[in-house]
Amino acid sequence: LNRLKDAGLLEYNWQESKQGPPRKYYKITNLGSIFLDNLFETWQELNQSVNQLYNLKTNHKNEQDI
Repeated sequence: LNRLKDAGLLEYNWQESKQGPPRKYYKITNLGSIFLDNLFETWQELNQSVNQLYNLKTNHKNEQDI
């Protein structure tokens, strides 16, 4: 979390707790939201590529079984 905070992707604030020490609450920043959106888009592209490769392999195997 500290690395994400240092990169400007998260921010935090301390809040007093009725039970125990103060607590640190994290919140995603605007830059963090943009970064997350880009990560999600990259993940979707990777996932689509892997599924296409899997389908090619499955189709090739099915053709050999015929």
